[in-house]
Amino acid sequence: MYDGSVEDIIRDLKKALKSENIEDDVRKIIRKYGMKKRKRGDFEIRIGNSYYVNERRPHISLKIFEQILDKNYSGLCITRTNPNNFELGKKFDNIEFYWLSSMKSSKCLSPGDLPSIFARIRKFLNDHEKAVVFMDGIDTLIINNDFGKVLKFIQGTKDAISEKRGILILSINMDALGDRQCAMLKSELIEIPQKR
Repeated sequence: MYDGSVEDIIRDLKKALKSENIEDDVRKIIRKYGMKKRKRGDFEIRIGNSYYVNERRPHISLKIFEQILDKNYSGLCITRTNPNNFELGKKFDNIEFYWLSSMKSSKCLSPGDLPSIFARIRKFLNDHEKAVVFMDGIDTLIINNDFGKVLKFIQGTKDAISEKRGILILSINMDALGDRQCAMLKSELIEIPQKR
């Protein structure tokens, strides 16, 4: 995952052009800004992309979320699980949790209110330069709205992620959806296979 800016690369290249060991300096720059060797078990995730994992419970997707948080990203977690039950909250202090629930609380987002959920995601992306958004409970959104509205919500979120150079990780149980719904979601998102 590349974390530097174009300005950083240009600055380092200008400095290398003035040195006597140009070749060595350029090699160092390539190593510094090139693809880092992934640790075993790491997933290849690119900035600005939106991903999904087809799973009944968010296990693989949470590992991916944690991997990204380890790279100094700020995380937004919107989940059907009570956030008090998340171990990640004890390990990281750079996560905002919201419970996808109809309960009345400042830390709850109603699954029937897609505009409010989108506004929360948009605000988070605007407030954090390095942002990753994790979300499960897509089936709950579909039950409380209709599939067409949820698809538009995902498309809007994907566009916001791309524009702000964030990362979106969705945990979706495709077995709970019809073939046409699965096909439309797959056309919008990049699948991360479960088996490594």
